This record gives sequence, C-alpha cells and structure tokens, in this order.
Amino acid sequence: MSIFGRQRVAVRRAEMLTVLGKHSGVGLWDAILHNGDAMHPQSRWTWSPEFRRLCGFADEAEFPNVVQSWSDRLHPDDVETTLSAFGGALQTGRQYETTYRLRVKNGSYRWFRATGGVIKDQNGVARRACGSLLDVHEMKEAEAADHRKQSAMDRHTQDFGSSVSGVMSGLAAAATAMRSAAEAMAGAAGGVHDEASATAGTAAKSSRDLVSVAAAVEQLTSSVDEISRQIAVAAEVSRQAVQRAEAGQNSIHGLADSTSRIGDVVRLISDIAGQTNLLALNATIEAARAGEAGRGFAVVAGEVKALATQTARATAEIGQQIETLRGATEQSVTAMTEVSHIIGKMDEVTAAISAAVEQQSASTREIASSIQDVSRATAGAVQAMEHVVAVAGDAGAVSRDVSDGAATIGQQAETLRTEVDQFLAAVNDSGNRRRYERIQTSGAIAGLRTAGREPIRAGLHDLSRGGAALTCEWPLAPGTAVTVDLPSAGGEVAARVVRRDAGGLAVVFSSEATALARIDRALSALQQVARAA
Repeated sequence: MSIFGRQRVAVRRAEMLTVLGKHSGVGLWDAILHNGDAMHPQSRWTWSPEFRRLCGFADEAEFPNVVQSWSDRLHPDDVETTLSAFGGALQTGRQYETTYRLRVKNGSYRWFRATGGVIKDQNGVARRACGSLLDVHEMKEAEAADHRKQSAMDRHTQDFGSSVSGVMSGLAAAATAMRSAAEAMAGAAGGVHDEASATAGTAAKSSRDLVSVAAAVEQLTSSVDEISRQIAVAAEVSRQAVQRAEAGQNSIHGLADSTSRIGDVVRLISDIAGQTNLLALNATIEAARAGEAGRGFAVVAGEVKALATQTARATAEIGQQIETLRGATEQSVTAMTEVSHIIGKMDEVTAAISAAVEQQSASTREIASSIQDVSRATAGAVQAMEHVVAVAGDAGAVSRDVSDGAATIGQQAETLRTEVDQFLAAVNDSGNRRRYERIQTSGAIAGLRTAGREPIRAGLHDLSRGGAALTCEWPLAPGTAVTVDLPSAGGEVAARVVRRDAGGLAVVFSSEATALARIDRALSALQQVARAA
C-alpha cells in the first residue's frame, strides 16, 4: 500500500475514533505511560469527549487530560480496589476490568464499568494503556434495589419464620393447655357423673324407702283410726254404764226409802202389838177380877196377848231383817256410788285417750302428708339427679371432643410448623434452590394413597423438591395427608394436598431428611431420562 493509501486509512480510522469518541455512548481513554507508571506527571492521558460527557463535563477545560481528573473523582470506598485492579493489569498485561463509582459534575456518584488493555515494550514494561468507560449506574442501582429487596425478603422471611414459629409454639402450648383443661374437665365431669350416679341411686333408694314408710304410716293411720273408733265405742259403753249405774243407784235409793218406810210400818205394828199386849194384860186383869164370869174373856185375852206377843216377836224379827236389808241397801248404795265414780273416771280416761288418739291420728295424717310431699320431692330429686347424670355424661363427651379437638389442633400446628420450616428452607437454600423449580415429567407414573381409599397409580405432571402435580380424581380437601411413591425414589414420601382443580392434585412434600433424599433420587432419575431423550 502506498503512502497516500495508508494516510487515507489513517484518516478514516481517525474519523471513526472521533465519531465513536463523541457519540458511541462509551467513554474512551488513552494513556501513554512513563516507565510504566500511570500516575507519573510525564504520563500523557487523553479523555474522549464521550468520557467527559458521561462524567457531566463539556470540554477539556472542565475535565483536563490528566490522570487526576479521573483518580480524584473515585469514590473513597472504590479507590483501593480500582487502582489495585489497574496496577495489576499494568504488571501482568492482562485485561483490566472493574466497576467503580465516579463523582460527576453535579457532585453525585455514578456507577461505571471500566475495561482496558495494556501494551508493553520489549522490556516488558507497560508503555501504553487504552480502555473504555460504560455507564452502568441504572443496572447497579437495579442490582442494589434487587439486593435490598432480597435482603428485605430474607429479613421478612426470617421474621415470618420467627413469627410463625412463635405463633405455632403459642398455638401448640394453647392446644396443650386446652387438652389438659379438657382432660381435667373430663375427669371432673366423670367425678360428677359418678357422684351424681351414686346420689341418684341413694335418692332412688330413699324414695323407695319413703314409699314403704308412707305405706306403713297409712297402715298406722288406719290402725289409729280403728283404735279411735273402738275407743269411741268404749266411751259410749262407759257412758251407758254410768247412766245404768246412776239408774241402779236411784233404784237402790228408792229401795232404801221403801225399806225405811217398811221399818216405820213395822215399828207401828210393833207399837200396836205392844199396846195390844197391854190391852190383853189389862183384859186378863179385869177378867181375873170378874172371876168366873170373866174366865172366857180371860181366855180370849190370853189368846190376844199370845197373838200380840207373837206379833211383837215377828215384828221384831221383821225389824231385824229390815235393818239387815237396810244395811245391805246402804252398802249397795255406797258400792253403786263408788262404781258410778269409777265408771265416771273411766269415761274421763276414755275421753282423754280418745283425745290423745285423735291428736295422734291428726299427727299421723300430717306425717303421712309430709312423707308424701317428701316422697314427691325425692322423686323430683331423683329425676334432677338423673338429669345431672345425663348432663355430666354430655359434659364428659363434650370434654372428650374438646380434648380430641385440642389434640387435632396440636397436630395441625405441628404440621403447619413443619410446612413453614420446609417453606423457609426452600426459600433460604440458595445452593439447592434450582431443585425447588418444577421440572416436567411427561409420562411418569407415581403411586398415591391416603387413608380410607385404595392406592392408585397417578400421572406425574411435574416434580420439584417441594411438591408435585398429579392426575387424580379424588375429591381431597386441602390439608389432606397423602403418601406419594415417586419413580426411582426408593420409598414413599409423605405429602399434603394444597390444591384441587380439574387437572388433579397439587401436593407439597415433607421436609424430613429421608423424604428429601428420596425426592432427590427421583429428580436425578427423571433428569437423566430427559437428557437421554
């Protein structure tokens, strides 16, 4: 090539460098080094217009062609690393590439990425360095924002884990306390049930005893009524006896009066007999005086006298008998009077007994009424105690339900804690995070089973370390526990349903070490099949 041709090429390259230096969006720089020292005053630095524009300057007056125009604007935190990287490139001759912050014209710092190369002389000393400056401030800010977001997410994740763990611990503690309270309530309800049952049995026995007592009292009332009736009859008989005694006493008094009158008559006859005897004696005397003429009269007078004497003797004997009869009559009157008094006292006693029996009958009836009231109250108490027994039984059943519910809450809390730990492990495990990304598993088959159903073979749509999607028509609710037999896993993996849709089931796996090892084996086998295909 002729000299003119080389000149034209040089001109075209100069034009290209000029255009690139002004409009490429990349700041170019060039440094001719003095003895390999970039910071030496005799080293000549050149900054392109685009380099100055990226830093916010318009021309060389604002941004002179000296190394200090650049080095003095480095961020204090980036000076050491930047100069160390540039110095290393000068010594080794390898490419220079680093990022740093420069203070631009408005005083703020912006991020830039710098690249460059070194040319050495025949002695291996760096004699020239050229490079470019690219504004990466928005990218670095975005990375910083992403980092801040990630840091915030990590912090929130940790906070979430701590918070949920605390909530789960509190929930588990509450479930434990609830279960203890339920067990205590069940024990108390059982005690109440036993005591109420015993009390109900005792009350029932008391009720039966009261019924027996009431029957006995009824019999006693009947007996007392019969006694009262018999005493009334006896009182009536006593009153009749008193009346008869009084009538007999009156008759005997009449007999005594008649006897007294007979005695009076007898005394009158005796007096007459005495007078007759005196007359007979006088007649005898007169007859004796008369002699023979009065002899017959004397005989009559003697007969009259004898008759008078017999009459006197008979009258005396009758008087004695009447006196005897009078004494007996008086004794009979006295005895009848005493009998009448005794019967009167018997009547009084009978009346008192009748009043006492009547009072006892009234008391017995009152006792019977009270016993009937107590019996009814006892029957009501028996019913109430039976109701208490039923309520205690219901309370025991409810407390058992509460205890079962508390146990279920505890299990669910433990399950939730496990799943939260698994979620946090998946979020924080940056080294194995790719294993939690779902991989397609077309054609793969997995075993699926759950409580109350026969095991089935289900299509495996996708799989990750955290869960899987399976073809299944089972209408399982979220949270249902299942086990999945993954291909080449070497055993079943515990899982839980998280979603049910028309395509099947979505499940999450347990984070137990054995389960994770089986899932990893299944993932490795499926990935090998995919690569082979």
